[in-house]
Amino acid sequence: MECLLKFLSCRNGNFAVSTALIAVPLLAAVGIGVTFSQRFLQEGELQQELDAAVLAGTTPGYSAEDENRLKIAYSMVGYNAMTFLPVSDTQVSVGVTKTFKVDAMSVSGTSEALMPNLFSGFLSEDFLQIKVSAKAEKRQSKPICLLALNPSEPRSIEVYGNASVEADECAIMANSKNGEGIKQYGNDSYVEASNIGVTGSFGGTNFKPNPQTNVEPFDDPFASLPVPNAGACIDTNDKLAKVTVTLAPGTYCGGLDISPHSTVTLEPGIYIMKDGPLALGAGSVLQGSEVMIALVGLNSIIDVSANSVVKLTSPKSGKYANIQFMSDRELGGKFKGEEWTTISSSQFEFDGVMYLPEQDLWFKGGSQITANSPNYALIGDQFWVQDTSDIRITNTNPRGLELANGPSGFKYGARLVE
Repeated sequence: MECLLKFLSCRNGNFAVSTALIAVPLLAAVGIGVTFSQRFLQEGELQQELDAAVLAGTTPGYSAEDENRLKIAYSMVGYNAMTFLPVSDTQVSVGVTKTFKVDAMSVSGTSEALMPNLFSGFLSEDFLQIKVSAKAEKRQSKPICLLALNPSEPRSIEVYGNASVEADECAIMANSKNGEGIKQYGNDSYVEASNIGVTGSFGGTNFKPNPQTNVEPFDDPFASLPVPNAGACIDTNDKLAKVTVTLAPGTYCGGLDISPHSTVTLEPGIYIMKDGPLALGAGSVLQGSEVMIALVGLNSIIDVSANSVVKLTSPKSGKYANIQFMSDRELGGKFKGEEWTTISSSQFEFDGVMYLPEQDLWFKGGSQITANSPNYALIGDQFWVQDTSDIRITNTNPRGLELANGPSGFKYGARLVE
C-alpha cells in the first residue's frame, strides 16, 4: 500500500494524511461545481420568469395605462420572496429585487437575487449574486397598404356580398375605435392580408388572419404633404367632345367629364380637378404615365361608371413621387357626405398612392381594383366594398423608386428584444 501511494505522499507512512490531502481539493472541486450548476439553473429560472413578466406587461393593447402594465409585470414575478432549492432538501427563501420600466410600446426589467452558498468555505462568499434583465416591445406588422383614417364610425372598412380584399405581403389598418370598426358579412366575402389591425374591434368571421384589436391609431402618413395650388383654368369644351383625346397637365375647373366610350390619355404631370369630379362615362378609358391627379375644392371626387377602364402610373420623382391621387384634406368634417368617391363595375389599375383622407370610397358592381405601390396604396376616411368587387394590393417596387418615407406597420402584441 505504501508503494502504491508513494507518488501521493508517504514520507511518514501515514495513509490517513495522504487521503485527507486528496479529499480536501476533491471536495472543493465538487462543491464549486455543484454551486455553479445550481447558480446556472436558478439564473435560468429567474430569466424565464422575467421574460414572461415583460411580455405580459407589453401585450395589452395601446389603451392600457402604464400603471396597469406595471401591475401585470409584477404579478408575474410575485411581490414577495423567491424560493431557491439548494443541494439539500431544505428550502431557503431569499429576497429578490425586481425593477420594471414601462411605456406604451415596451416593458423592460431587471431581477436580482442572492443565492445561499453551501460551500462558502471554498468560495469565501456566503451568497452568490444573480442578476438578469429582459425587455419586450410591441411587434410591428408588415407595411400598411390600406388605411381607414376615420376614428369613430362603425364599419370604417366594410366588405359584403361576394366582395373581397386581398393585400399581398402588406397590412390593413382601421383607426376606428368602434366595436365594429371593421365589418365583414357572410361566407362569400373575405378580407385577407399579412396583418389586419383595428383600434376598436371587428365583426365577422371571414378574416385571414383575425384582426388585432385595441391597436394604436395610425397617423396620417401624408398629413404634411401640401395640396397643389390651382392655376388658370384649361378650356376642355372642344377636346372632350372627341372620342379619343390627349390632355396636358394643368387645372381643370369643374373637373373632367369624360363622355361614354371615349379614350383619354394624360400626358405626364399634375392634373388638378377644381370644384368638380373626375367622371368617366360608361365604357370609357383613362390612361397615362407619371400622372398625379389632385381633387381640390367642393365635389372634387372620382366617379367611374360601368365598364370603364383606368390605367395610370404615378410620378417617379419630385414632391409627389408615387402619389397617384390626392384630395383636399381641408374639406374633412366641413362638407362630410359630399366627398364620396365611387368606382362601379370597372377596371381600375394604378401603381401609386390613392390618398383621399377626407373621402369615403365605395367600390361596387363587380369593380376590379389592382393597386401596386412600394408605399401605401389606399388611404381614405372609410372603405366600402360590395357585390363582386375585388381589391388586390401588392407592395412591390418594380420601377425602383426612391422614397423619402416608406410605409411602416402598426404596433401590436409583444416580442422579446433583450
